[in-house]
Amino acid sequence: MGKSGVYGLLCAALLTLLVSQAAWAQTNTGNLPQAAASEDSAAPPTAFAAAVCEHPADSAQETADQRIVDEAMSATNSGGYAALATRLPALRDVLTHAPSCYPEVERRGDDIVVRSNQSSTAVLALTLVAAAQHQNVRVVRGANPYTYASLLLGAYSDEMRHFEEGIAWLDRGLALQPHEENLVLEKATALGQLHRVDEQIALLQAELSDEFASLSIDKSRYRRNLGVALIDANRLDEAEAALRESIRLEPNNPRAENELRYIAQLRAGGQHAETTMAHIGDAPANPRR
Repeated sequence: MGKSGVYGLLCAALLTLLVSQAAWAQTNTGNLPQAAASEDSAAPPTAFAAAVCEHPADSAQETADQRIVDEAMSATNSGGYAALATRLPALRDVLTHAPSCYPEVERRGDDIVVRSNQSSTAVLALTLVAAAQHQNVRVVRGANPYTYASLLLGAYSDEMRHFEEGIAWLDRGLALQPHEENLVLEKATALGQLHRVDEQIALLQAELSDEFASLSIDKSRYRRNLGVALIDANRLDEAEAALRESIRLEPNNPRAENELRYIAQLRAGGQHAETTMAHIGDAPANPRR
């Protein structure tokens, strides 16, 4: 895939994040409807309980940092990586403000703060956390600048083909939110480009197996990326199974279908082709070069 195609995919992902944040900000300052759990509700596993941070993020600093990240996202969408390059110092500075505890679901007094752009995660917070607490809870939309700053920094490094550096930036965000989907998929991309396919496979399989993550992640997308990694590891039977499961979840996906055709070519003696890099873990319909 050409550079413009890679850029377009990343920008589409970033624009989705930005639009999602704006939509949330326009609804009652981020408040979601209250949810209550009946006394006979089955309590979810403890992994679903909202974390309580001893030293939570400073709200004023968090708001200022979110503004910087939003501006960087907007600049990237309109001007590409050249525009993002001018924002890198500010994004690095944002990460210096990151608290040591910054989970996707956090208990703050009477509020449950949700930091995610995935609606499924918000639903999980409403239902599972409410059930765990056996009381009314107010779920509040929280800013999430630190994980997205690390995503932008990591994606830029990956675009420059500095993959080890990219992984280091992504790991900064994953240390705060280990299951953040875009961070996981971008890291998987970097591992694949470094030909560290065993680590790439292990990362994707761990997310698919994780009890909490598997409820909110895009399983078809993960299976598709897992299938590509398994092909690169020459584990063709497992790759085929992963890709067919991806198609079951998302019928007629062109990338998955083309990867299945590629497996057939390999089994017939065809030559191996490198996987084209694609940010945020997905690629065009024909990702082999």
